[in-house]
Amino acid sequence: MKRKMACGVAALALTLLVLLPGCSKKGADEMLTLIPADAAAVVTFDFQKFVASGLFDLAMEKKPSEAAEFQKGPFKDYNDFVAKTGIDAKKDAKAAVLGIFSVKGSSEPEVAAVFDIVYQKEKILNVLRQNSVNFSERKYGSDTLYIFLEQNEGKPPSEMALCFLDPGHIAFGTPTRVQGVIDRKAGKGKDVLSNSRIKEFLGKTRAGAMIRLAVGEMPQGAGTGPGQMMPVDLSKIKGFLGDFDYGNKTLSGTLQLVSPDEQGNKQIADFLNGMKAMVAMGASKEPEVAELLNAITVTASGEGIKLNFAISQATLDKLKAKAKEKKPF
Repeated sequence: MKRKMACGVAALALTLLVLLPGCSKKGADEMLTLIPADAAAVVTFDFQKFVASGLFDLAMEKKPSEAAEFQKGPFKDYNDFVAKTGIDAKKDAKAAVLGIFSVKGSSEPEVAAVFDIVYQKEKILNVLRQNSVNFSERKYGSDTLYIFLEQNEGKPPSEMALCFLDPGHIAFGTPTRVQGVIDRKAGKGKDVLSNSRIKEFLGKTRAGAMIRLAVGEMPQGAGTGPGQMMPVDLSKIKGFLGDFDYGNKTLSGTLQLVSPDEQGNKQIADFLNGMKAMVAMGASKEPEVAELLNAITVTASGEGIKLNFAISQATLDKLKAKAKEKKPF
């Protein structure tokens, strides 16, 4: 596949993944019933909170250099995206969930994302055609998978699939995992909420948060081998969970490594707090960085290591202004 075709696929896929997630009227948990039970991790994203916070508009603000890079893809800007796809993410995006699946004997995961979105099928397919993206059609039951190649630097190209599940839902990901979503739509097999570890970890996150994530199966070899920054064995970690939310002009969240190793947890927390102190010393003349660090706490217990943060909008604005001072455009 030509480079132009690969760029078109990558740009459209990235736009779908970044712009389309949201919260449905029924809630993201119901969307999770479309993700098969063998997912190693799941992520949900409430787009309406993202829009209401002003973070979406901020994300759409492009510096001149970023805008030039953006225009190398199929869309000149967000307005061009709306015109060509017929999708205005601010009002049409409703819900998204992402399932990540481990593959035995491989370090490369497989994925399946499901979007609850108002869309026009032919407009999306036309964007692919107009950007010289070759794709084939593959039937799976009564559904059609649109298959195209994703270029991987230094590796053979891999197949990705797009499926219009019904008038309000799109699936995107590895073909076999998209087929799993189709099976779940038909009521076949079990969903990820029947996965006890994923369900337990999600239950420890804030319901309705802008982003929720649960990792019930750590990658093979995590925390082992040379070059690890942590001074302890991270292989004892059983999972990872977290949430991010925005409200009352504050970005807040919790990240937790789940591990029953209390002594090891304390070592990791001490290490992270030591790193935090070192950064604070190096940024003594930058009060914005001090405010950011003061908004972060790291604690340990017999259940794991928790990182909590609550960053005010005022601090975020200062950090943004400071970044512009250092890199004027």
